[in-house]
Amino acid sequence: PDRSFRFEGLLIKVPLWGSETCQMSTLKIRSSSSLLEYESRQIGNNQTKFLDKRSEIDRTIKIFQRASAEKSKINGTPIPLFEEFCLAAIQLSNLFPAVLGDNYLCKLLKDDLVNNANFALSISKSESPNARSVEELLISQLNIHTLESLKINQHNAVVKFLWTVRAVQFILLFIENMTSNLDENTDLAVRDAYNRTLRPYHGWVKTGIAMMAFKLVPNKTNLLRSLGYSDLG
Repeated sequence: PDRSFRFEGLLIKVPLWGSETCQMSTLKIRSSSSLLEYESRQIGNNQTKFLDKRSEIDRTIKIFQRASAEKSKINGTPIPLFEEFCLAAIQLSNLFPAVLGDNYLCKLLKDDLVNNANFALSISKSESPNARSVEELLISQLNIHTLESLKINQHNAVVKFLWTVRAVQFILLFIENMTSNLDENTDLAVRDAYNRTLRPYHGWVKTGIAMMAFKLVPNKTNLLRSLGYSDLG
């Protein structure tokens, strides 16, 4: 089967990134970081006690860069590396409390991301130890389990990796929505991100919890401060 069938045909409706996967994540984080700096200048708060979070963002950017450091010999495009991307996703989860607030939803989404990424890493090391790129992992897992068995038994590296990607997409889209909107209220930004990434795959119970918990997400000013961007005057 071709790449799109192997990758997009498994349980998801949206394209799950080609060779530009990790490059796009890095660019989104970089873009969001720049926009956050711009917005924080409008706040004009000179406190500096949150600089550690900005360091956390810098570390996250660097890890995502490593996840796409290799280039294709055919066309020179970045090749997303499976293990490195999972580690970058785990690093990104450290920002969840600052972005979503320290609440039940944050813990739920963060734990899901970390557990899914670690599960995918563990299975890949035991079943597909020679797979470095995302594509190599998918090919290996499909050769071992077949597409039908992966659909039936979802406790496998491929499905857990899909959930990891969805969680990463959610948090990046939320930050992108928030920084591109002048509204102080972040409710619409986080709901839109959730509706476009995680909601199509959540049951009604988890969706209900998410919708209630979104009311606890900090407003833009407090979110920027919690990310460490309150010191730029």
